[in-house]
Amino acid sequence: MGLWTALVFLLEALPFLVGLCLPPKPRGAIMRRLALFWGMVTIHLAAWPWIRIHRIGAAVVPGPAIHVFNHRSAFDAFLAATLAKDLVQGVNGWPMRLPLLGFAARQAGYLDITCMTHEEIQTRAEECLSQGISMVFFPEGHRSGDAPLQPFRSGAFRLARELGVPLQPIVITGN
Repeated sequence: MGLWTALVFLLEALPFLVGLCLPPKPRGAIMRRLALFWGMVTIHLAAWPWIRIHRIGAAVVPGPAIHVFNHRSAFDAFLAATLAKDLVQGVNGWPMRLPLLGFAARQAGYLDITCMTHEEIQTRAEECLSQGISMVFFPEGHRSGDAPLQPFRSGAFRLARELGVPLQPIVITGN
């Protein structure tokens, strides 16, 4: 288990090290791609064989959209990588303060929704969506774990309505 943990840590640290070497202009797009890679590695290698992904139901909306997930565990942000789309996540403040994860999230253009007004989020979302970048939000605001689904905050739904973009709900179960 220790060897497996060390291998996974090295694979997960790679995007951060690459991000430090990039010039500012292309850094956001490259860091988003690296974040997708990191999410896929985490889900398919680090959690394997304990977690397997099964997609049931409708296909993912083509093109940029706002995707809303329920929030069951710490793996949910990594599960967003299974959408295999260029995306920016709306993140609760505390992950943005973590040394490696926060750095990568800031470089990828993720939104710290606890420090931004709705207007700032709307402006950034509009920029992303116009560039073909989808948005991901967890409207419960925090993990519900084994508890019943928590009340949703309205920000992601309001953004979809105001910006006229598709909204795709995604349900995570069994993690």
